[in-house]
Amino acid sequence: MKQTFFDWNLTKSVPCHCRLSCTPKYLKYENTVSDFHEALHLNIQFAGESRKKIGTRLLSFDNVACMLTAPWEPHKTAFSSTGSLLLMTVIDCSRLADSLPGNEEKLHRILLLPPEERHALIKKYIPEEFLLEIVKELYSEDVVENMLRDFNNGITSFKKYSKYSSPLRDLEKWYVLLRFFVRLLTKTDNGDFANNHTSAYEELIPAYRLMAENPCRRVTADEGADACNMGISAFRKLFRTVTGCAFAEYELSCRFRNAVAELMEGRLVIKELTEKYGFYDVSHFIRIFRKKYSMSPMRYMREKKKMDEENPGKV
Repeated sequence: MKQTFFDWNLTKSVPCHCRLSCTPKYLKYENTVSDFHEALHLNIQFAGESRKKIGTRLLSFDNVACMLTAPWEPHKTAFSSTGSLLLMTVIDCSRLADSLPGNEEKLHRILLLPPEERHALIKKYIPEEFLLEIVKELYSEDVVENMLRDFNNGITSFKKYSKYSSPLRDLEKWYVLLRFFVRLLTKTDNGDFANNHTSAYEELIPAYRLMAENPCRRVTADEGADACNMGISAFRKLFRTVTGCAFAEYELSCRFRNAVAELMEGRLVIKELTEKYGFYDVSHFIRIFRKKYSMSPMRYMREKKKMDEENPGKV
């Protein structure tokens, strides 16, 4: 599968990005490198079906459905028999919390739920019609109906759909997406969390925080265990249970993500990034890059530059 470019570059004035996408029939996509970001994912499927692995859970989504992925959750595997149509969004977590005064704790508790429980909660309180309205408000009813008509006729075109741009300004998009969270937080109450167990996620927060506070240097599993006041064996077991990958793999992905973000800004060359972010050497960094993006860093930047020039102002 060809890598698609979706760089976040979220700021206070641009707290979210969105784009339309489609997956083909008989999709089986297994990324060998876990994918996760500091941003929050809110993706709305508005046709078809899909299965996605979030952490260690493989979740199924049919027809109109919502996928809400917490920043710390690796997600790397997707399947679909029929194909699907998607609105894909990324949202700045700190800006979201600031926009929901008094509800920060409830939002955090929702994100800490195991993925299947979180999505059951969304399905309980967010009607399909409401999700579809969000997509239509962001891209217009004509665009959505056109995509649905194509999909029902067996026509899917990633290239065509990726060129659709929302007519709304950045902050207008933000307020449309914010409606989802306002509705979800308004509907949920303490009873929705009574029987849920979020301690496994919460116990690992000090390790996540340690990595965030040290974005350039290698953080060891021993350091993560100490931060969480756990023995090393218990820490490694819990981390793999929660995320589906070893701590070392996750930590390396964190440093790699930060290095790639700086590479895209063009401030440092690869050799300097390799030294700054603790990779063994340039070839080590390039090998990881090829594994994730199926191309060299230089080719990635050329193709991204070309895409930005062809689609100015679009994600």
